[in-house]
Amino acid sequence: MTEEYGRDSAIGAMKAPGCQLLVDSSGEQLLLGLVAQGMLVVAEPHESLRQIEAISLEVQNLVDRVNLEVSSISSVGVVVGPGSMAGLRVGVTFAKTLSYALGCGIVSLFSHEVIANIYAKTLDPVVVLRRVRKQEAFGAICARGPLGLTTLSGPVVLGPNQLTTWLDHSNLTGTSYLVVSDRAPSQVLAEDYGGVVVNFHLPTMRRETCQSMWQLMDAGPEGAKFKSHAEVAISYVRGADTRVSYQRLNSTGDLEWVKD
Repeated sequence: MTEEYGRDSAIGAMKAPGCQLLVDSSGEQLLLGLVAQGMLVVAEPHESLRQIEAISLEVQNLVDRVNLEVSSISSVGVVVGPGSMAGLRVGVTFAKTLSYALGCGIVSLFSHEVIANIYAKTLDPVVVLRRVRKQEAFGAICARGPLGLTTLSGPVVLGPNQLTTWLDHSNLTGTSYLVVSDRAPSQVLAEDYGGVVVNFHLPTMRRETCQSMWQLMDAGPEGAKFKSHAEVAISYVRGADTRVSYQRLNSTGDLEWVKD
């Protein structure tokens, strides 16, 4: 099942090749969207346990819905982190394989920037918290500037009683900011840090999330650009450290995962 948003042109009349695929498997549900001739088509989200089985079928359903072929996909925007590592492997591997097969470019998107882009209506910073484990959250601070959306701090992993200290070190004292929580644990949010909290719920924000990914692909945060499948990597966050995993062709011609 899909939902359609965008211009008034009839979906059934779309024949021109060239469309953008949007993939976000970083959270508890798989999110897929397709942009064709200014129309955004959003697939129903899938639970994480079904992502591997669902992603190929849903992409085919999306292109069928607009009377196109998978070969019409000219670029892919995929969230590379932070988020669920099991989920990210599904989305990133699929995007890299599709890019390799079709020869299309990939734009790496970060989940905290996708979420912040929805709420960053002014120049005030947006603090994004995403669930890691029962007592930890990914934290990042984003703001809109002259060059577009920028990550000011993070992503880092925050445990209980660490949020206020991190915000203080990020020099947000006295600044008006919004905190957006994507299932962040109550232990992380228990402190009185003075911010307003908005809960981000993917099943009710599918359209806005895909629109944000679409916008970031076109306008892009600082440094966003098209990459080949070999250049795309998952972002690992361990405390303040970021580790990178990527795929390469081995001596037998097969794709293999490599961690740095």
